[in-house]
Amino acid sequence: MKHTRKSVGLFLILFVSPLLFLLSCSKKEEDSSSSSSSSSTSTQSSTCVPKRTFTSVTKSSHKVETKRSKNSLMDFSGVNRTLTASTKVPLLVVRVQYADATFQSSETSWADKIFGTSDGQMNHYLAETTYNKYQFTPITETSGTANDGLVTVTMSGNHPNTQKNSWNSYAFTAITAADSSVNFASYDNDSNGKLSVSELQVIFLVAGGESATSINTPGGVWGMATGLAFDSDGDGYILNNSPPCTGSSEECNGVEMDNVWFLGLNSTGQNGFSQFGERQGSSSTNTWDATIGVMAHELGHAYFLLPDLYDTRLSPTNAGIGAFGLMGSGVWGRKSSIEKGGATPVHLSAWSKEKISACVPQTVDNGTNNLNLPAVYQSSIHAASCGIYKATTSTSGEYFLFENRSSGGYDQGLNYLIKNGSTSNDIESTYSGGLAVWHVKDILSSCSGSNNCETQSPKLVDLEEANDGDLDNGSSIGRTTHLFYSGNNSTFDNSSTPNSKLYDNSSSGISATSISAAGDNMTLTISK
Repeated sequence: MKHTRKSVGLFLILFVSPLLFLLSCSKKEEDSSSSSSSSSTSTQSSTCVPKRTFTSVTKSSHKVETKRSKNSLMDFSGVNRTLTASTKVPLLVVRVQYADATFQSSETSWADKIFGTSDGQMNHYLAETTYNKYQFTPITETSGTANDGLVTVTMSGNHPNTQKNSWNSYAFTAITAADSSVNFASYDNDSNGKLSVSELQVIFLVAGGESATSINTPGGVWGMATGLAFDSDGDGYILNNSPPCTGSSEECNGVEMDNVWFLGLNSTGQNGFSQFGERQGSSSTNTWDATIGVMAHELGHAYFLLPDLYDTRLSPTNAGIGAFGLMGSGVWGRKSSIEKGGATPVHLSAWSKEKISACVPQTVDNGTNNLNLPAVYQSSIHAASCGIYKATTSTSGEYFLFENRSSGGYDQGLNYLIKNGSTSNDIESTYSGGLAVWHVKDILSSCSGSNNCETQSPKLVDLEEANDGDLDNGSSIGRTTHLFYSGNNSTFDNSSTPNSKLYDNSSSGISATSISAAGDNMTLTISK
């Protein structure tokens, strides 16, 4: 049986008023990094080409596979941190600095940003967007401010400046340095000798630049979610029963500390890890601390195991779901012209919420259904009764989702991310929201391993664009008119444009009519 593990990289949108630029990574290179005699070999995209007016997403892709015998490798200064979610996931943040790259912001500021529950902090974002189901809780540790979830380690020498190359050997060294501050065995809840994705999440926050924003001074790493595995002989394979990494194994998977294995490949029951650089920016002289969108997106991979919902090819031809979800370009949401991209990441798409069971959609009954849809940002309403609706079809795995994406809460991040109207290139939008209609084809089992769910035809998740086809042709990451509402497009049926036909061009029998004006409470009629 073959298992696949991917590294999912971070993508960039730089805001340079009045134009919006894309960094599209298009060069493939084979790289290796070593720790003692261990090395990791992978194929990744690296160089970035800026393009005007179109914002998109690219990734850094390590593909790691395992199969039988030889296997293809591929008290917080007053901040509110009271967690209310039903699922609290332990999270360790290892802050890694070097002689020439030390942290510009304090441990407390990062603890606040990651574990705080005030507006603009990651746990606040998760509480709203998962309807109080998931938040991350700091682990027990003895470094610096004890039990704030952060361990700071200072490595010898200068920043390795790996950029898009593998940082695995440095992750091994950093976690070894952090071991004295953490009892990893205490998180092995099922006593199986491994730490799974739900038992412990690990982020490496590396001082210096975030290479996805082209900040590599004095050195940079590329944001991604991956797993720690080495293939020292360079044959592209690791053994299924590979020992834990010790810095000297020819082939290894994960590390062993306190009698538990962790950081290794998800396919072997381990938790993997996330990494990103401390500083984002528009130039080496204009940088800022990484925004919460980066963290939320990477944890979307590492913990929730969600795929990227954008065209991951080296030369993308579509924008996937565009700005209308965290796992697409919505990671870079901002609600004002002065806010940094990613400070207000938008909501997860309806499909992502369904996938992680944050909001189980209500199934539309046969016949005529007059519905009220509350805006998705109204978390208390959705926590009590999910206001997302699902219309199934006669084709197994093919269905439609309907959600109200009114401007409010973290969906205010769409304000300065998408374009005005059907023809305007003005990025400072007058976004008021509307009804998002999603066409889903359940191909996840065949696309997640290669992380190409939005490059296939049909896509895993497709936004039915009420006006224009920008997302399908890649000319933008979204417009205000891509949503349905009275005054724009208020009908979605078998003969409308776009239409509700199945991918085999047969009628789905589903129609959405009498769609109201955009607002915090929208009404419509769904018939099937």
